[in-house]
Amino acid sequence: MAAKWRVPERRFKAIAFVTTLAGVALIAGAINAFVFERDIALAIALFVFGVAAGSAHVFVEPVSQPKFSVTLYTREDCALCEEAEALLLGFSGRHGFDVWTEDVDADPALAERYGDRVPVAMVGERTLFELEADPARLEADLRRLARAP
Repeated sequence: MAAKWRVPERRFKAIAFVTTLAGVALIAGAINAFVFERDIALAIALFVFGVAAGSAHVFVEPVSQPKFSVTLYTREDCALCEEAEALLLGFSGRHGFDVWTEDVDADPALAERYGDRVPVAMVGERTLFELEADPARLEADLRRLARAP
């Protein structure tokens, strides 16, 4: 199977509209060439290009854009970190956000800032939780963030 280009949903809609319109225009040109100009070679070429242009958007995959991102500061071999990541990933599909993990031990500044207080989940500068998440409170916070403009 051919590889697909991944584009944001809004851009996909524009691409699908333009390729369909181009395909229709080329097929209309093919009909014109065949009926009025009696040029069969041109009609076939325009028809083939019209079908190709009209179906080009099948090689594009729409990707939904996350509403926001949650950064989860973690470290290796941290059971709480793994639980927090699983919890966030479970909520991500429902509330439309990305989860990014950062290993605090990989960056001395992060290791100094967070020390042993991981996992820490943040949206921008806002802390969602440290160490352990209360699932009900976290989901309420994520729901509020998802509804924000």
